[in-house]
Amino acid sequence: MGNTFFAYLHRLEILAFFSAYPLLYAVVFFIAGASPNKNNPGRKAAAMLAVSYAFSGFLYLGLQCKNLSGSNFYGNLTMVMQQPYLTLWALCSMAFFVPALAKRPVLSLLHSLVFFFFVIKDVVSQFFNTAAGSEVVKNDMKMFTDSFLLQCGSLLLMVLIIYLLAFYRKSYAK
Repeated sequence: MGNTFFAYLHRLEILAFFSAYPLLYAVVFFIAGASPNKNNPGRKAAAMLAVSYAFSGFLYLGLQCKNLSGSNFYGNLTMVMQQPYLTLWALCSMAFFVPALAKRPVLSLLHSLVFFFFVIKDVVSQFFNTAAGSEVVKNDMKMFTDSFLLQCGSLLLMVLIIYLLAFYRKSYAK
């Protein structure tokens, strides 16, 4: 849809939800691989990575639905769909709620590398551009930090839900 300011803002929204997942993936698998213990919380967190990534996609869908609401639906739709292929790719992250895909967290990593590519592209392009490139990289790094916090929060929420469900089943099974 072009190289407009609104397309840039839309790309920043997407980066805020998905760009830091590869970093979280690496950290969780580093922690999970450090201990051979099967009850290691890192291993349980690693098993929940794809579901937490899908939850981030669900939150992104919620933001897009919020942006669509209002009296001017068509105008809001054109604002939301500045980059339709990237938006559809982001919404496809909710497919990791499907158990067959959730069992393979490496697929969610591959899916998120598309968004990570945009951060890397902006960092590399800063070396060839002037001051405008540094502002873009500053914005990308802010969104990357927000994305990391969102991804950590969604992973912690998914692990907490799993532990609460296990506790509930154990306490009421007696």
